[in-house]
Amino acid sequence: MASLLWFVGAGASSAFGIPTMQKMVSDFEHELREQGSPTEVDLYEDVRTFLDANLGRPVDLEAVFSVVDSIIHWSPDRVGPSALYHAVHSLVPGYRQNDQSSATPRLSAPSSDVIATATSLRQRFEELVRLKCEIPESELSHIEKAYRTAFERIGQQVGGISWHGSTPVGEWPIFTTNYDPVLERYWVDFAKYPLNTGFAWNEVAGMKVSNPDQLRSSNGVRLFKLHGSITWLNDPDYGLTEQRVVPKDMKKWTGSRFLGQVMLYPIEEKALFVDPYMTMFLQLNRELGSTPNWLVIGYSFGDRFIRDIFVRNSRQGIRTVLLHPHAQEIAKRLDGFKGRLEVVEGRFGQDNIESVCQAVAQAFARG
Repeated sequence: MASLLWFVGAGASSAFGIPTMQKMVSDFEHELREQGSPTEVDLYEDVRTFLDANLGRPVDLEAVFSVVDSIIHWSPDRVGPSALYHAVHSLVPGYRQNDQSSATPRLSAPSSDVIATATSLRQRFEELVRLKCEIPESELSHIEKAYRTAFERIGQQVGGISWHGSTPVGEWPIFTTNYDPVLERYWVDFAKYPLNTGFAWNEVAGMKVSNPDQLRSSNGVRLFKLHGSITWLNDPDYGLTEQRVVPKDMKKWTGSRFLGQVMLYPIEEKALFVDPYMTMFLQLNRELGSTPNWLVIGYSFGDRFIRDIFVRNSRQGIRTVLLHPHAQEIAKRLDGFKGRLEVVEGRFGQDNIESVCQAVAQAFARG
């Protein structure tokens, strides 16, 4: 059984030159003004304005493109019954289903022109994310020091670590919502330790192909990328693959092309029934249910699905530490949380890494 579960959000990578989705808003808007078509600008601003008025939290690009994606794949089922109900009652104030004096209002499907605009807008978004999630060469030594210190200091406090040369390792499940390959870079290039990402080498394909069952193993270090990754590409013959180096033109060595990147920015219930997401979220439930110590780094719990999974699995005897610049505020979002919840207000990788990791270790010790 693992002694410590790691959950890593965008705040953990921002120290290494990779912006959060909220910070990418200004970058995307600048590019859109410079290169976007008038229809792309109009659609983006329409969605952004609506979310600013109704979302109830700061708007990031994941929120914007959840709406854009719903335009591309429009269906009432996708919108959901509760959203349909509230949308109709917002459009027609005072409307009642048994009112015979007026026709039943219905939401109209987007036109083919709007769908085409949404599709091109989404392509711009995915290209921006790929570009912004590339690790600057100047940050590589920073990544190595920050994560080596964290795994050593915190792992020693919680227990259950061993040594691979000079590298501290444990039977750790590491979950992340980040698209970037920072954690892969640390374990493969710096720690030089096998990292289980749920992909296995396929001799015929000549590349790593998705094999989610590997993530059910409790051996070694496992990385669960809950929202996908810029290193995940869809192959027309072999499905989901993992690439260390992503070809910018999506061209394979065989001459054929990948179908595109795999990033799951709108988390929907139906996605939880498709692998590898089904296996990863099942494992998140299981690991939370069996692991006594949870560490959350740089994550704001803005995703309702993930927030609910944490709250449902919380129980007496659990020790949880939140490391975030606004950890006190983040903790308030975990309504109904049971167990010991400690907060450490700091920026992973930006503040003094030794002192931050020491503060986290002390928080676990208080439990």
